[in-house]
Amino acid sequence: MNKKRMRILCILMILALMLTACDSADYKKAMGLYEAGSYSEACEIFTQLGDYEDSAEMVTACRYGLAMEAYDSADYDQAGKLFAELGDYQNSADMVLE
Repeated sequence: MNKKRMRILCILMILALMLTACDSADYKKAMGLYEAGSYSEACEIFTQLGDYEDSAEMVTACRYGLAMEAYDSADYDQAGKLFAELGDYQNSADMVLE
């Protein structure tokens, strides 16, 4: 390969590594927020991460957390709506009935 192609290849590899590092940092931030109970904020980040690691599954887990928060604060209309949107995730179908 000539020098110009090698430089372009190196630049592309560096960009790919930088993007992966950004996703990793965002994922860790979102997990921290999730573990702290900041489901809404975590959900936004996981959504932006798309198919990185298990981000899609974590979006659902965050939505479940939001539904449980609504239920625990006696906002049963909101909780029922959120649980219904989750379908058969964990005990969501049962929680709709409650």
